[in-house]
Amino acid sequence: MLERIEAAKQRVLFYTASRNAPGLFDAALRRAGKLFDPHAIVQQRRDQTKEALFLRLIGKHAPDSVTLVDDAPHAVDAACGLGIRACQIRRHAFEPAAADPRVTILPTLDALAVPINGFART
Repeated sequence: MLERIEAAKQRVLFYTASRNAPGLFDAALRRAGKLFDPHAIVQQRRDQTKEALFLRLIGKHAPDSVTLVDDAPHAVDAACGLGIRACQIRRHAFEPAAADPRVTILPTLDALAVPINGFART
């Protein structure tokens, strides 16, 4: 997946609510020989809503020009509510699914086509 992102030259931001995840993720990328911009890993602030985090992540980009990928149904539903294209990674049929019909459901992160263009709900 990371090789496909690099080859496509698309900007990618990773986000997390966990305090130690950014450091762990950065270390894993370095071990894999992948060097991402240090600002590419964003931590959600303690008092920040998902919506506020997503608006911070997209910055000046039009919401419909950004794609959010997450495994949490509430996160992709929130993204769609802001006009952001969203894709839920849903590995098993018993996992909760997003309620918003605009969300694209994928079985794995590897199923995400890169470069990311438009996609339809599956």
